[in-house]
Amino acid sequence: MQQILWEKCRKILDPFLFAVYLVGVHWYDVLCACISNEFKYWTALMIMTILLLTISVSLVGGHAWTELRFGWDLMGLEEFKGSKALLPLPRRKIFKRFKLWITKSRRTTLWLGSVIIGPPVVTVLLRKNPGWRESLRYIIPGTLLSVGVWVTFYAGVGLLTWEQYIKPFFRHLRLTI
Repeated sequence: MQQILWEKCRKILDPFLFAVYLVGVHWYDVLCACISNEFKYWTALMIMTILLLTISVSLVGGHAWTELRFGWDLMGLEEFKGSKALLPLPRRKIFKRFKLWITKSRRTTLWLGSVIIGPPVVTVLLRKNPGWRESLRYIIPGTLLSVGVWVTFYAGVGLLTWEQYIKPFFRHLRLTI
């Protein structure tokens, strides 16, 4: 009975956690853009590296703990690991085929995944065991790569738009509230 109840709870919690993750990712992007434009480039790189490293370690640690304690794959990445990843996919499942193609090469997954979906997801996807030595092997380079790309991108965009459009918009919002 407890197992059935737990399965139902997980089915309810999975979409909720996905929504929380999406909101968190967007807030991280906003924070990265703000820090990239408010601080000097090297300072912004340092701040965002520390922040993303802390977030990544927390998420990977939480994922490992729930997987060990409850047998629950929070991020739903088990389908890309192990024997499930080798099952043939029908042609109509283009998105799953693309994900499978990306996950075939560990190096491609690390480089593209760290920038596109973030180091915590890439770490859970690539590590063979949930130990910290293995996890940090993916978290640290993934964090450095992700922060380097996004801080540079937002600093570049900020040179063009920050003073002219974004700051006046937030000042206008503050005056109307």
